[in-house]
Amino acid sequence: MTTIAVKGRTKSGRAKSVLIAGKSRQRTIAAADLRRLLGYSTVWSTFIDKLAFEGEALAVHGKGSGHGVGLCQWGARGLADDGVGYREILARYYPGATLRRAY
Repeated sequence: MTTIAVKGRTKSGRAKSVLIAGKSRQRTIAAADLRRLLGYSTVWSTFIDKLAFEGEALAVHGKGSGHGVGLCQWGARGLADDGVGYREILARYYPGATLRRAY
């Protein structure tokens, strides 16, 4: 491989696709697939700022963790610690959803 770079981004700024190029071939893969292939404990998120070869290693520079969909446990915890109630927290992460008793 000679080049690896974020090729496309989602509306939220997360990497959507990654270009991997060698001397004679190139391929674009989904950033989520790159994360899965390298390992979720190695690449914590698709919020990738930069991909670069550093010596013989691939360096993934980014931030965050998880898939970026649904409720962020740490964000919800921070809101709860600030006194925000569970209904307001759920409404923030799941707009338009309604709570109802299931039993």
